[in-house]
Amino acid sequence: MSFQVVGLLLNDYSCGMNDFGIRLTEWYEINRRMLPWRETKDAYAIWLSEVILQQTRVSQGLPYYQKFIEQYPTVDKLAAASKDDVFKLWQGLGYYRRAENMLKAAQVIVNDYKGIFPDNYNDLLKLPGIGEYTAAAIASIAFGEKVAVVDGNVYRVLSRIFGIKTAIQTSQAKKEFGNLMSLLMKNVHPGTFNEAVMEFGAMQCVPANPDCSACIFNEQCFANSRNEVQKLPVVKQKIKKRKLFIYYLVTEWKGQVVLRHRQENEIWKGLYDFPTLEFDKEQKEDTILREIENISFLKPKSIKTITPNHKKHKHLLTHIDITAQFINISVDKNPDVTGSPALQLVLFNDLSNYPVSRLVERFLESKC
Repeated sequence: MSFQVVGLLLNDYSCGMNDFGIRLTEWYEINRRMLPWRETKDAYAIWLSEVILQQTRVSQGLPYYQKFIEQYPTVDKLAAASKDDVFKLWQGLGYYRRAENMLKAAQVIVNDYKGIFPDNYNDLLKLPGIGEYTAAAIASIAFGEKVAVVDGNVYRVLSRIFGIKTAIQTSQAKKEFGNLMSLLMKNVHPGTFNEAVMEFGAMQCVPANPDCSACIFNEQCFANSRNEVQKLPVVKQKIKKRKLFIYYLVTEWKGQVVLRHRQENEIWKGLYDFPTLEFDKEQKEDTILREIENISFLKPKSIKTITPNHKKHKHLLTHIDITAQFINISVDKNPDVTGSPALQLVLFNDLSNYPVSRLVERFLESKC
């Protein structure tokens, strides 16, 4: 969609789209949720909220935001933290690369910017883990820069109201919706407008069965007038996820357990869990038992008992559907973890000090 076409849409809109931004921000001031990061222009607090809320519901992310602000009230405090401490505080949110990049970005701000947050979109983009959306959100909300955010809420709201049918996974869609957002915000504060569109999508123009009768744009909405609300935005068919079957070997010796630190190029990189056997297909129990006999850190004839936990844990990641099973192994000789820098023996009661995935956390909770 060119600027000319967007301009025609604005001019032809029966209620006059030139007031779209004003009407939407007025709605926002009345209906917005009272959230702590909306009560400040502090770029650090806004950035923290944006990182935490990526692929996370507000209700889930709010307690994490509060914990991080309390533990690390300034960017220099965060920059001085250890990765394990940050991961532990992040535990349960998933997508740990966000936490790792957040720590790296804080260190860059302290080391390269003397602890002062970059105040413009282009410089914000240079920070680890900050993409176009996050940079636009910080620049517009904290510094008033006229730059548009484009996220799922933006796609949904504008595609329905304006009848835009470009598939949202395409680069063309990002350009079209970004251009339209820039035009629509011309008469209002860009940060307030960006927040208003996202809030409208989260509270009013929701994905399934929105209450169009209560919408301030219901008389002008393309999708509502043509009964196409559930058809927009246009989404290309998702790629089929791969399946992964993980068998965790919970190896205990005298109140200690073998713990593994996940390395580069692994899912949950930087977190801790137990040694695993991983397959693309579910394995029979006798196959797993044979594999356990060949585990390098187990000394010969040291296994006393092997007790599979027959409960299977399902865990969904963006591109992987995981089925996990925990297998308790009791040994009478201390496991030899010296051959691998990723392995260590720790007291079972000390496991709560280590950052783990939500999948492992649920297992540990069941053991308590």
